[in-house]
Order: sequence, then C-alpha cells, then structure tokens
Amino acid sequence: MNFQILRRTTRAATRAASSPTGRRFAWAPARSRPSASASASASASASASARASARASARASARARRLANTVVIAIAAGVAGSSTACLDHDLVDATASEAPFIALQRDFSGYRDWVTFDLGVRAHAGLEGATRVYCNRIPPPGLSRFPNGTIIVKTLEGGEPSTWPVHAMVKRGGGFNAQGAFEWEFFDLQLSAGGVPVIVWRGEGPPSGHQYQVTPGTDAAAEGVDDCSGCHKTETNDAVLTEDLDLDVL
Repeated sequence: MNFQILRRTTRAATRAASSPTGRRFAWAPARSRPSASASASASASASASARASARASARASARARRLANTVVIAIAAGVAGSSTACLDHDLVDATASEAPFIALQRDFSGYRDWVTFDLGVRAHAGLEGATRVYCNRIPPPGLSRFPNGTIIVKTLEGGEPSTWPVHAMVKRGGGFNAQGAFEWEFFDLQLSAGGVPVIVWRGEGPPSGHQYQVTPGTDAAAEGVDDCSGCHKTETNDAVLTEDLDLDVL
C-alpha cells in the first residue's frame, strides 16, 4: 500500500517538473542593475563632456573675433599709412578683382553675343567703317577702374567677316604695361572662315610691321602715335575711349 502511494507521488512530481508550469520555477541568474554610484559617475562624465564642448566652442568663437579684428586693424593701418600723393592706377577698387587675368584665344569666342554698342561709321586705326564695340561684362556702378578680366572688342564691319579689322583690349592687371595704358593688354584678331577669332598678335603694342595707320587730323596723328597703347595712354576713364563705356555714367 505504501509502495503504491510512493509511486503515484513520484509520477506526479515528474509530471510537474516536465510541464510548462514546472519550468517557470527553473533557476536563472539574476540580472545585475547599475548601482547608484555608477549612474552618478556616468552623469558626471556626460556633464564634463558637455562643458568641454562648450569651452571649445567659446575658444573657436574668440579666435574668429580676434582674426576679424586683426583684419580690420590691418586695413585701417594700410589706409592711414598710404600716401595721399598717388596715381589713379595705384588706387584699387574694393570690388575689382586683383588677380591678373591672362586671356586665351577661347576667351574671345562668342564675342558677338556680348553687350554691343553700335557706333555708326567711324575711323579707327586709320580705317573707316561701321564700327561696333563689344564688352564681355559691364562693371557695376561706382568703380573708377575696369575689373581685371574685362574684354573689349572693336570691329569695323563690312564685307566678308574674315577681312574685318578686329582689335581688342583686355584688362590684364598685375602692373602690366606700366608705361602705357596701365594694366591693359592689346590684341589684333582675325576671324576665321567660321567666324572664330584667332589671335594675330598680343602685348603692350603691335610688333614691328604691324603699326596702325594713323588717321590724319586726330590727336594721335599730331602726337606721332602709331600704336594702340599710345592712343589709350590716358588716366581718363581707365584708358577706355568708348563713350558708351564711361565709368561715370554706367
């Protein structure tokens, strides 16, 4: 009798251990929780990092302010120390580019799409014809000099374009042509059969054998000038003689 009770008790215990209800009492290691001291340490570390970041940002702002002040002081010192007796070409407009510009042949392509001034029939370089002036960009108002990179093309148009006299002046900058039309470089161009400008010569003036024919009765003729730089050597309007490009009225 006691043996049967023992067997039933053993089977019941075995079923309980193997059932889902029994497994929920299986032992599992307890999960560790961060202690109060660890949480405090992490919070302190985050606060220290935020303070360090704020200090770095403040130092960067201070450096930027010091740099700006240095630039302002340097500019003020340069203005205060500049001579009041100087040539017009020694004064540089703040909006004018100071980097020298070296024109390439491709820079003249498409010149007929630039701003155009029709001057009518005029004499130029000893020739006469329907004269047009093209400018790649009109300077903003208030300048006393044309910015570097300004290109002005003058043509006498009539007949086959490949026969047109085409001359150009480019504001090169960098002190170029110091004894002539200051910082301007002159070009003689010829249009190809496709109308593409090709450089014949370039420089402060024409090479030997390419001097212009001076129109009788002009100031250039009276002064014996036979090249472009000689005609344009003037402090008036930054050496540009075309009335439509007068800097005082642009």
